[in-house]
This record gives sequence, C-alpha cells and structure tokens, in this order.
Amino acid sequence: MALLRSRLLQVLLPGLLSAGLILATAQAYPLLTLGLVAVSVAMFWAALWSASVLLGHRGARVLAVLALGLGWFAEQMGSSRGWFFGRYTYTEVLGPRLGDVPLAIPLMWLALCLVGYVLASLILWRTPVHAAPTLKSGALTAWLAAMIVTTFDLGADPYFVYVLKAWIMEKPDGGWFGETLQGFAGWMLVSFVIIATFQALAAPRRVPAIGRQTRLAAWVPIGLYASGLVFQLLFGHPIEIRAIAFFAMGMPTLIAWVAWRHWTSAHAEAPQAQPAHGVPLAPMGLQADPPVGGPDRGGAHRAVVRRRRGHRPGHGPARRRHPAHGGLDQQRCPGRLGAGRCRSRGGRSGGGGGVARLCERGARAAHLGRRGQGRARRGHLHGARPAVVHAAVLLEPA
Repeated sequence: MALLRSRLLQVLLPGLLSAGLILATAQAYPLLTLGLVAVSVAMFWAALWSASVLLGHRGARVLAVLALGLGWFAEQMGSSRGWFFGRYTYTEVLGPRLGDVPLAIPLMWLALCLVGYVLASLILWRTPVHAAPTLKSGALTAWLAAMIVTTFDLGADPYFVYVLKAWIMEKPDGGWFGETLQGFAGWMLVSFVIIATFQALAAPRRVPAIGRQTRLAAWVPIGLYASGLVFQLLFGHPIEIRAIAFFAMGMPTLIAWVAWRHWTSAHAEAPQAQPAHGVPLAPMGLQADPPVGGPDRGGAHRAVVRRRRGHRPGHGPARRRHPAHGGLDQQRCPGRLGAGRCRSRGGRSGGGGGVARLCERGARAAHLGRRGQGRARRGHLHGARPAVVHAAVLLEPA
C-alpha cells in the first residue's frame, strides 16, 4: 500500500504541476507561447515514461532531479551572471518563469539528456541503456551523449534567437548565427555532468528484457531526436542550418535507429531453449533403466539413482558407474553401511535374482534414512525438472 501511494505521488505531483503550468500559460500568454509550453510538457512526459521503463522508477527519478535541478541552475547562472553560456536575457516568449528562467527550459533539459543517453548507449553498446558502467565506459557514454545534445543545439539556438526571439544575447555576433561559441561549450559541460552523475548514482545494473513496452520506450528518444531533425530541416533559420542539421543530427539518428533494429531483432533470432525431454541421455553420461522385467540389452550401462528426502532435483555431483556392472531394476539394501551384499528383486543377470556387490563408498552414498537403511531406485528424466539426482554407485558384478 505504501509503495502504491508512493508511485501515485510520483505521477500525481508532476501531473498537477504540468497542468498548472499549461493553465497559467493559457491565461496570461499568447497562443504561440502556449504551443511552445505544451510541446515542452509533452516532451517531458514522453521522456519521463521512457526513462521509467528503461531505467526503472529510481533511475528515472534520479535523472529527472538532476536534469531539472542542474538544468535550471545552469540557465539561471547564465542569464544572471554569464556563466556557462554567456550573458543573455529571456523574453516572455517561453512563458512563466522560475527566477530568470522559463519553466519550459528545465523540462527540455530532461528530454534532451535522456535522448542523448539512450542514443549514445545504442551507438556505443547496441543497447538502449549502458548497464553497470565502468569509469571509462561511463565517461565515454556521457561524452557522446553531451555531443548529441549539443548537436541539437547547433540548429535550435539560432532559430530561438532569430525567429522566436526567445532570448536576447548580450553579444549579438558570437561566431555562430547570433549565438556564442561559449554557449556550446556550456551545453557540453552541463549535459556531460548531468549524465555522468546519473550513471554514478543510479546506472541500471542490467539491460531491460526485450518486450513490446521496452521496444517502444527505446524508440521514444530516437523519435524525439528525429522530430527535431525534421523541424530543423523544414524551418531552420538561417538556411545554412538545414544542411548542418541534415548531417550533424542525421548521422546519430540513423546509427541509433540501426542499432535499435539490431537490439530488437536479437530476441527473435536467439535460439530457443530445448525442452528437457528432448535432451539426449548419452552426453550426460546417464541411461535410464528399462521397465521392470524387460529384456537385458547385453552390456548396456544403466543408472541406479537415489533420491533423498527433501533433496532438490538437479543438485549434487553425479557418481560414476563401474564399467562392468550388471543391470539392476530395483534393489533394497537391508544391510548396514559397508561393503555388503544386496539381493536384486526381479534381476536379469544370472536369471534368478542376481547378486551385486556394492563397494563401501557406493554403499555409503546409497544408504540414507533411519538406522543406516535406504533405498536405491531407478531414475527417469522427464520434464524440466529431472528426477535423476545421483548416478549409480560404483556397482560391480558378484
């Protein structure tokens, strides 16, 4: 009940905040701003759902807190003090603010960081998450993810500055279509810190199992990045941005999509497990006895097995058979532990109740129960849980 309440709170609180942001924007801002805020909220929820499926609920929470918190902090320091991205001032185009930063901006940071992380994992490791990263592999993943995030910003920033006029740069000609080159260094640094810190705190321990939901969750980041690519190809400004976006964003999108195809098809191409009853006995060194009273197929080795009370099938080392033992269907050993003699019931060797001599080591392994008595029974392999527990115990003919 407490877990259910916690999960509901995790969904309910962001849902209420998102609804409140959209309502506040609709009441006080123009339609363009409402559309931009709605797109940011939709990207946030798509990324949050994808992260919860691929990274687990804890991983999604950690990534969300880091992206929202550090993203807002970096933007606040940039707009107020000129850190990271250079000095700039946000306008009213992006809607309600927290401090100097519109609330839509931290939402985009979460979506872009998840996109960068998943695409980098697919490109480097052919899986949508990098499970149990080492220091080097985690740093490599974070570095490539930061490059993917910054590549999106190469075309997005000029559009926001020239067309939407979402912010005003203090230095109008910073070397990249109205944006400063320092801004791209800031994007690399902030996104690298977010993703590297996430991997250090809550990296997934294993790759999620391939299923319908995980396939879609891994496709969502690729789709988000591809939609940004299409937007920049159609509406990028100045026009040079369209050619830059085609190559700069097109290559990671294509490589990640191919890696996603390989990852999703790996499950279908993997060999299926064979049923236990189809496993031949010969490679296992075991052979089941024929039915009681059946013919003795001369010299065939047979496994006489024992089952202890409460013993779990499939555990314990198998005993070796003596190569010259005779066939025994079922035997009861009334004697004590030691090198005694056992009479065969319905035995076939010798025609009338053949006698087998058990070596001392074999007798001790075969006798269990109260007062040193036990019973050795023939075993059968059936189903996924074999009944054979221990192989025959060093029998030799009388």
